[in-house]
Amino acid sequence: MREAAKLPRGVVSVHCENSELAYLLKKELMATGRQDLPAYTESRPAFVEEEAISRVIRLAEITGCPLYIAHTSVGAGPRLAVEARARGVDVTMETCPHYLTRTAWDADLDATAKISPPLRDSAAVDGLWQGILDGSIDTLGTDHVPFRKNGGDLWSEKPGVVSFAWELPLMLHFGVHERGLPLSRLVRLNSYNPARRFGLLPRKGVLAVGADADLVVVDLDAERTVHHTGKGTSLYDGWKLRGWPVLTIARGRVVAEDGVADDEARGAGRCVTVPEE
Repeated sequence: MREAAKLPRGVVSVHCENSELAYLLKKELMATGRQDLPAYTESRPAFVEEEAISRVIRLAEITGCPLYIAHTSVGAGPRLAVEARARGVDVTMETCPHYLTRTAWDADLDATAKISPPLRDSAAVDGLWQGILDGSIDTLGTDHVPFRKNGGDLWSEKPGVVSFAWELPLMLHFGVHERGLPLSRLVRLNSYNPARRFGLLPRKGVLAVGADADLVVVDLDAERTVHHTGKGTSLYDGWKLRGWPVLTIARGRVVAEDGVADDEARGAGRCVTVPEE
């Protein structure tokens, strides 16, 4: 953090869990013989994440280092960020669609829904949505992990799920339609705020002269059913969602339309963190 604080665009991103506590509690839960998904959540309870968030915020405060807290799953996360900002700490808080739409106690989920940090309860879901709506959560990530799951023992199963393809439909359905999330707020969560945090403005994150022409056009009334065919575990197969992207433009070029990608556009990406000559 001391070294990152010296960089012009320096920021440290942290996965916040107290690994020592989690290891201790995992051994205790494993000894019970339980194989249900809530057992995994109970082995990494909310206070394990909350303690780590508080600790890393304190270190950012001491060093003056900009901080990015990735994939927050606890409802207390937004409050901790607000309190830190009130003291002048430069902290950005991210969450993911699975923490906004799923709990460890959903009857259709099993060990293949194992994630780190874990899915939590409905109270945590409500707390995170409050943070989305009031602005205390700054960004959305997907934490997309396309592992092939073992499909067996809870404790040896690989953690991670896939959600990148449905992040926008999930937020349109559960955020815009069900909770009244303004589209402008969703754009800030998905585009403007990440670009600002990681020093990519004004090239990315805005519609302006000189910026890359990166656009996604959505049909707010389109209804489609999630159907996952790739690697990894989807938590949404069979869900009907309202609101889907219909046109994607990258640097002024149409790269996908009506669900069909332009194969000729493959390989045209650029690493925006490396200065161009």
